[in-house]
Amino acid sequence: MAAVSLSTIIDADIEHTFGVLADWRFNKVWERELVEYEPVAGEERRFRWVRIVGGRRTEGILEVTALEPPHRIEMAGPAGDMAFRSEITLRAQGERTRVVAEVALVPRGLARLFDAMIERQLRRQATGNLQVLKALVEATSLVRRPSLRSIG
Repeated sequence: MAAVSLSTIIDADIEHTFGVLADWRFNKVWERELVEYEPVAGEERRFRWVRIVGGRRTEGILEVTALEPPHRIEMAGPAGDMAFRSEITLRAQGERTRVVAEVALVPRGLARLFDAMIERQLRRQATGNLQVLKALVEATSLVRRPSLRSIG
């Protein structure tokens, strides 16, 4: 199993941060390898996705398995010859938000032979995606706290 746990502090309140995470229309912005992402017709917690990973096209159905606004989103589903699980938890820290992303891929079949390589690639992608998510949430935040540098 390839698993990573990452965290960051986002300069936006927890409600706004969760709002961006829970709005599926933003996923293609902050998940850079996604090329298609849309809800399955008539099912508000299932999404069809297509992503390019390592030059390879992979597609599947992602299901939101837990949604606890504004603190937690959990998703799971098949990812080609692997099973995917992601849990994103949010904790308010004043006017900022700590985001912890835990992502796991469980290879099946021959893909199990490449577990270490898969984990390195997963860490690289998840780190980049979390950085883009941070920038997106901060850029779209309506309430910006002035920094001490801008006061005087």
